[in-house]
Amino acid sequence: MIFRTKREIRFFARPAWLVILAGLVCAVCYIDYLLIYPKISIDIQIFICATLANTLAICNIAVHFVGFHEKLFAKIKITNDKIIWRCILKKKHTMAIQDCRFISVELEDSFNKLDYPFIYFTTSWYPKEYAHKINKLKNTDQFIKFWYTEELAEYLITHLPKEKTGGLQYYHNMHTRKKQRKKS
Repeated sequence: MIFRTKREIRFFARPAWLVILAGLVCAVCYIDYLLIYPKISIDIQIFICATLANTLAICNIAVHFVGFHEKLFAKIKITNDKIIWRCILKKKHTMAIQDCRFISVELEDSFNKLDYPFIYFTTSWYPKEYAHKINKLKNTDQFIKFWYTEELAEYLITHLPKEKTGGLQYYHNMHTRKKQRKKS
């Protein structure tokens, strides 16, 4: 079964991200056009501003690509014997379910004091120095992380052995109780 990132991220953040980047690139291209167009005299100040705008655009695209790429375009496929993580322009990572020791949840601390949960699959212990810093870990064939979604958690809990999904079951039950308390 294939799982993608949260629907809100895919359907809101992707278009917004592309509009911001496309607008920035178009503005920079327009400035470049004005500089190249032969009838307009080029002042050194305009040239410096255009160079800075180009540099800012390239840096902005790079930062957004690195920061949001996995969150926007990643997907995970769970088969009977494998876990496959894929993302556009990134290397595919595959882990055999029999080799997977732990399937659990780790929270990522953020700048706005919210915790963002990630489900991770690992063949060894989770490194203590990365507690609440799961985004610093890269996906490999021994460690795969993915955004927590209810559908993925329920699927893993029902289809995989309980010895491997203990931490995930605990977090899922706690998360479900919180949602029920908010409803009542």
